[in-house]
Amino acid sequence: MSRSLWKGLFFTNEAFSFKKKKHMMQNRSTVLLPMHFNKLLSIYNGKQYVAIRFNKDGMVGHKVGEFSFSKKKCVKVKKEKKNFKLKK
Repeated sequence: MSRSLWKGLFFTNEAFSFKKKKHMMQNRSTVLLPMHFNKLLSIYNGKQYVAIRFNKDGMVGHKVGEFSFSKKKCVKVKKEKKNFKLKK
């Protein structure tokens, strides 16, 4: 379910303050604005900050949390076959 159009885009005051080179954001539901183009943002994924540079024009309008994953990918590891030697 998406946000209602009459409510408009969601962003906070921390989205407008760019005093440092690396800007730290904890709110993952903030929408990317054109002013974030070519800026380096550090987005909090629940454990650490992930640095992401927004340099594609197609990223505008998406939420910040879409680009910093909070869950690890599941990697299946094949078990090695053990060579059993029979005792005589």
